[in-house]
Amino acid sequence: MAGLVDIGADAANNAEIEADMAASVLCDIWHLDDAKGALHLPHRGATLPWAELQRSGVQHFKMVLPDDASSYSWAADPELKEVRKLNQFEYGRLLEVAVERGAAEGGEEEDRVAAAERAYFLSADEHLHTADLILFCVAGSAYVDVRHHPAENGWVRVHLKDGDMLQIPEGCFYRWSLDESGQASVVALSTEPPSTETPALTPAAVAAYQKRHGGEEEPSRARYHYLHVRPKPRGWRSLFEPARDIDYNLVVIEEMVCCALGVLVFVLGQIWPDIFQGFWLVASPFPFMLVWSLIIRRNYEHMQEILLKGKVAVEDKKQR
Repeated sequence: MAGLVDIGADAANNAEIEADMAASVLCDIWHLDDAKGALHLPHRGATLPWAELQRSGVQHFKMVLPDDASSYSWAADPELKEVRKLNQFEYGRLLEVAVERGAAEGGEEEDRVAAAERAYFLSADEHLHTADLILFCVAGSAYVDVRHHPAENGWVRVHLKDGDMLQIPEGCFYRWSLDESGQASVVALSTEPPSTETPALTPAAVAAYQKRHGGEEEPSRARYHYLHVRPKPRGWRSLFEPARDIDYNLVVIEEMVCCALGVLVFVLGQIWPDIFQGFWLVASPFPFMLVWSLIIRRNYEHMQEILLKGKVAVEDKKQR
């Protein structure tokens, strides 16, 4: 049975923990140098801490695989099942890649489907997907290059080895290549299966979408920019940053009720000053809280418009 080691933000932001874990858990990441050449060569530039890549929304996990790799079944692994269930990764497929491929064991149709899915998930061309993706290396080793936040004008190379699991958010540009070992077995996990109707998007396809829609950003890119690229509000501005799991319509209703109670207390204080004297001080913050809730609800609606754009059509298609 394999075990799952979560490399979360706390570990990556703690230099001491990261240093202790780097040799055995964290896979290597570095800036790609500017040298031209085959992608299977390292092209090693400056080494980066994992916190830098996490700013791009990319997460890393480590599965501790059994010593006998031939006995490992990714489809039956309970820890991997839990990861898939938690993140709704319904689609999963083992993709084997090598410099020279022999005949497929599954037959001509099976090989055709596998080849199409390798081209979809493991393309050496820069591309993005409209759904979150996990690449889980179960054997061999390979490189995954990710466009680096915030400028996204350079590449960060991640060296995947057996047991490494890389989660790439939708809208994030990446590419794949074998390393000098020349072979790898990778499990691709996604919230959506590959489809000829919604292929992986290249930078040219994203630019074409933007041109067709009058400068409007492609939905998955808009979500990626909102969640991972845009500068996060700091200081007092962070007070108006909405959380994704709170219904701010209810917050506004609660504040309106509190304001109504405050007005009632004020009126009663005018009628019976001896009884309600000073009670209005308790209710005085409520109007300001109402203004705050109205502003943050507006920001919440803007966030929902970005995050849900294009998702309704996808859900309708799934139901049909």
